[in-house]
Amino acid sequence: MQIQPIKMNFLEPKKQMGFLAMIFLALTVLPNSASGQIPVSDIDLIAATYKGKKLSGFDFHFLGTSFHQCKQSKRSEFIYRGVEFGLLPDAFYRVILAGKYFTEKNTLFSINRSQSDQNKLFQLFWMHYFIRWKTPNDLTETDVGLRWALFRNKIAYHDSFGSPMFLGVYVKPSFGYKKLKIGVRIDCGIMLQNNDEFVKEFVCIASPFIRFNFK
Repeated sequence: MQIQPIKMNFLEPKKQMGFLAMIFLALTVLPNSASGQIPVSDIDLIAATYKGKKLSGFDFHFLGTSFHQCKQSKRSEFIYRGVEFGLLPDAFYRVILAGKYFTEKNTLFSINRSQSDQNKLFQLFWMHYFIRWKTPNDLTETDVGLRWALFRNKIAYHDSFGSPMFLGVYVKPSFGYKKLKIGVRIDCGIMLQNNDEFVKEFVCIASPFIRFNFK
């Protein structure tokens, strides 16, 4: 069944950055409020002797692969902060929302599908800064953070390749036991491209993954 294109007002340029900021603030506040905080007056006493535990591992997107490392927060044993670096395309990604230049055949929502048969993204490299919330039973992990990624894109209207850059936020929940988990990463942000003409679109992309943590 063909899903009809819909028009979304939050795609307007003036509202894009505010929308992203609200998502990032909401996602980073929730883990802290859920896990509880050590009173500020106690932080200085703990800092002198506290050494946060470090976590590291790989995420496999069925072609794309990333390495992450994070360190336990001084405020909560269930909160971590870290970085992630990755290479290669995500084979099973899906564009959830996009405009004319990044809508693909299986995109769920779009304001312009005129190039959907030709558009195709190929992820090359990406970097993340994130906050991770782990549940006490270690069954779930949720990363939220800032994302930068470089892509290649086949541009339909002039038969040449562009190099789009993604800037935005993401949420990455995963579920499993101990070292092995499965999950999905959802990216929301701005895709920028400057080839024959400058292109800027708001996009949302989902990509499943398998996570292996070393400890």
